[in-house]
Amino acid sequence: MIFCSKGSFTDRESGMNTYLSFYSRAAVVACLFSFSSAASAVVIAFDMVGSASQNLNAHTNTWAGAFSSASDGFEKYRRGVSGTIPGQLLDDTLSSSPADLLGIIDENNTDTFFGVTDTVNSNNTNPVSASWEFDITGSTNLSISIDMGAMGDFEASSDSFSWAYSIDGGPLTTLFESLVDEAISQNYALASGTMVSLNDPMTVGGVALSNQLQSFSSPLPGMGSDLTLVLTADTNGGSEAFAFQNLVIESSAPVPEPSTMALLGLGFACVRGFFVPCYLHPGSYPVLSLLS
Repeated sequence: MIFCSKGSFTDRESGMNTYLSFYSRAAVVACLFSFSSAASAVVIAFDMVGSASQNLNAHTNTWAGAFSSASDGFEKYRRGVSGTIPGQLLDDTLSSSPADLLGIIDENNTDTFFGVTDTVNSNNTNPVSASWEFDITGSTNLSISIDMGAMGDFEASSDSFSWAYSIDGGPLTTLFESLVDEAISQNYALASGTMVSLNDPMTVGGVALSNQLQSFSSPLPGMGSDLTLVLTADTNGGSEAFAFQNLVIESSAPVPEPSTMALLGLGFACVRGFFVPCYLHPGSYPVLSLLS
């Protein structure tokens, strides 16, 4: 620990107290800055960020294009690129469908997203899944964020989604899990300004989703070389939809400890360099006393 306090020594020269007062404050500032350090987050992998990906080794989805109805879907879409996108996922109220009362991805969002709607249909009756595999070699202190949106009058018994992960083939651990709150309603704002109120919204971690994408984050405990993410969904209804975008994995470096040499240097400056007396106890935080 560094204790910086007013010294007891004296000097026969007049004005020495003022001299010490000025440099004592300088010493306090120097002490503070010597311990300033913040954790830094580095993006190491992502998908569906500006329609691009990084360190994505594979994306597997056997349900892409598997449904015969154009209103059913579980896959990546992009406005102006995908041949068909279920209308429940799109908010077209700015131009083509001003009377539309359902949609998540508006006309200003032309980037790739993952859309889910009516997966229980004539082609399927079970939950569906898709996976992402990212290279995380050498990365530690991992976390993930995903932008999520949903709109509809959902049913707790038949509408759900979850995100889970594993590292290097380990068991899947749930990251995010939806829950339908049948006791409340949600107000949805379409791009045109039209407001729509619907009962029984989809929630994640107690937060009600809306048709405005919101970012949800979670730590990813563990380390290895291969990170697998799995999205599982089950929804039965043509007027309900949810969507995902901006899937980002980050690594946060720990706060570095001050070096022993830096501590010794600071102590020498305090004791011998006309600042203030300091007593060093390595491994502790600074306790500082402002001098007048």
